Amino acid sequence: MSVLPSDLAVQAACRGKGPWPWITPESCDRDMFNRAAIEAREICNTCPIRKECRVAGLTEPRGTWGGVTFRERGY
Repeated sequence: MSVLPSDLAVQAACRGKGPWPWITPESCDRDMFNRAAIEAREICNTCPIRKECRVAGLTEPRGTWGGVTFRERGY
């Protein structure tokens, strides 16, 4: 979450969690990717800064930001 200002990042529902499910291995198959997206969205949907995170992730070529995967962003 380095593209988010630190005052917002400390409020993130994903704070302190590992990279899975927001960052998936490049070698993962479609099923694994879809499972990760579902898991990420479950957490993102509860996040107080979801909208800000989603906007911050628009230019990020990897990861799920605010519940939106990099594939959904067109990468």
